Amino acid sequence: MHPRTAIRDYIVNLLTGNTAAGTNVFGTVVDPLVDEEVPGIVVKARKDTVRQLLGEEPVQYQRSLLVRVAIAAAGDEDIANGLCDEVELLLLKDYRLGGLATGVNLLETDLSPDPDGDKVYWDGVILINVDYVSTFE
Repeated sequence: MHPRTAIRDYIVNLLTGNTAAGTNVFGTVVDPLVDEEVPGIVVKARKDTVRQLLGEEPVQYQRSLLVRVAIAAAGDEDIANGLCDEVELLLLKDYRLGGLATGVNLLETDLSPDPDGDKVYWDGVILINVDYVSTFE
């Protein structure tokens, strides 16, 4: 399993059952979340910035993985803000991600309303960098 996948899965497990989203935390999603999955969280880990470390074999790479944690909430802005706060605190408290990472850096949190329909939905995006080292022999 590539470290990107292990890191994403770790974050999904860390958030599952520990936020207002309950068990509605996903690492892979094909379709948009439905009402029964809101509040919900979707974790995506798709972009690595890589720098080769100098030295002999095994070859080591310092990586910075951009992780996108999307949240979906219904109701007022405070509900969405609360869910974002829960996610941020859990990630920053476990900044080594169980030994998978050398650090977690919060980059930004962005909330926006989606007022189309009968109730207001909130879409949020939390961007974090997860620093880690990968080794290839």
